[in-house]
Amino acid sequence: MFAFIIGAILAAFISVPSLAQTGIPTTAPVISAIDAVNIAKDGVGPSLHDHIVSVYGVGTPVAIQTWWIIFCDPSVPSHGRVVKVDNGQITRTAS
Repeated sequence: MFAFIIGAILAAFISVPSLAQTGIPTTAPVISAIDAVNIAKDGVGPSLHDHIVSVYGVGTPVAIQTWWIIFCDPSVPSHGRVVKVDNGQITRTAS
């Protein structure tokens, strides 16, 4: 039974087409939420690196290209600092 389940899982993974096979353009870098957070940390001071409030992405289910990371920053009136990461680069910071 266990071998059957493993075989079914492997067959499912093998049958899923890759991005190159589906014709979806792959020119822009696709980054994960963790990658976006690490990039966003360059846009805030070191004291905020561990004070992440929210991370969310905008794009298609296959390729999220824009990430918004909100850090808690008590030094600003809104108590939040937003960093926007587009295609692997910081494009905006705001408080």
